[in-house]
Amino acid sequence: MRRRRRKRVGEMFYRQNGGQELEGILASCGTSIREVKEFTPEEVKSATAGLSKRRILGEGGQGIVYRGKLAGDISVAVKVAKAVNDVQLKEFLRELAILSQLNHKNVVKLLGYCLRLEQPALIYEFLSKGNLSEKLRETPALSWDARMTIVIDVASAIEYLHSEMDSKVFHKDIKSANVLLDQNMVAKLSDFGLSRVVPDNQSEVETKVMGTFGCIEPQFRQFGNYSKECDLFSFGIILAEILTGQEPYEAQRVGEGELGQYFQLMHKDPAFLSIIDKEVLKSARLNVILAMADLTLKCLEDDRKRRPTIRDVKSELSRLLEVQRFGQSTSSWTN
Repeated sequence: MRRRRRKRVGEMFYRQNGGQELEGILASCGTSIREVKEFTPEEVKSATAGLSKRRILGEGGQGIVYRGKLAGDISVAVKVAKAVNDVQLKEFLRELAILSQLNHKNVVKLLGYCLRLEQPALIYEFLSKGNLSEKLRETPALSWDARMTIVIDVASAIEYLHSEMDSKVFHKDIKSANVLLDQNMVAKLSDFGLSRVVPDNQSEVETKVMGTFGCIEPQFRQFGNYSKECDLFSFGIILAEILTGQEPYEAQRVGEGELGQYFQLMHKDPAFLSIIDKEVLKSARLNVILAMADLTLKCLEDDRKRRPTIRDVKSELSRLLEVQRFGQSTSSWTN
C-alpha cells in the first residue's frame, strides 16, 4: 500500500515538475543528448542523508546545494529547487536540457535529475575546491599562475559553447561564482539556467534581462539583445577580478560601483597599478600584467564589434602564460 502511494505521489510530482515537457524537449534534441540518469527520490535522499542541513554546501535564490554520496562512494552535488513557479521550472528544465547536450572537460558534468520529489533536483559531479570568487578572497592568496590557468580553462569552455557544437550556446551568466574548481584546480563552468541554444545562422536573441549586476553587459541591460559578445564582456569582468582581486560590484566604488567601468577609468590613470592585487604585483611579471590589462579592456569594449573572439582571447592568454613562465616577448595582436 505504501509503495503504491509513494508511486502515485511521485507521478504527481513528475507531472507537476515538468516531466512530460522535459520528455518532449529531450526528444527534440535527438542524438545530441548525452545519457543522464533519472534518479529516484530514495536515491537522492539516501545520498544526502535525507536532505540534511548538515550536508548543505550553499544556498542561492533558486535552490539549495547539498553534498551527496551515491552508491560506489561517488561524491555528488545535489541542487534542489527552493520553490517551483513557472519561471523557475523553465530555468530548471532549460539547464537540464542544455547540460544533457554538453560534454567538455571545462563544463560541469550533469549526472542526472529527479522530478519525483516535491521540489525537483539536479545531480552534478562534485567539485571539491569551491568557486573562483571564493578562491580570490581566501588566504593564502591564489597564485598568478593558478589564476591564469583557471581563466584559460574558462575560455576553453566558452569557445566550446560558442563554436564547437551544432548550435551555439550563449551562457548568459558568466561570473567567477559560476566557475567551479575540482581537486586539481581544473576550472569548470556551471549554472546554465539562463542559457540559450541559438541556431548558427542567428547572431543574437531578444531576451529578458537577467543575470548578475556588475557582470552583465550595459548594452544588454538597456536593450535586452544578447549575443556571444555579451559572454565576452562577462569574461572580461572575470579577467578584471583576477587582476584586482575586487568584486564585480561594490557600491562605494568609483564608476557607479561596477568593476568594468572602474577598470576602464583607472587604466587611464598613472596610478593604475595601485588597483592591482598585491599577490599579482608580487608574483606576475609587469609586462604580463600590462598585457593582461590590455586584453581585459578589449573584452570590455563598449562596441561589441570591437571585442575579440573567445578563440583569440584564449590564444592570447595561453601566450601570456608562456611569457610568465619562460620570459618571452609580449608583442601580440592586442598591441
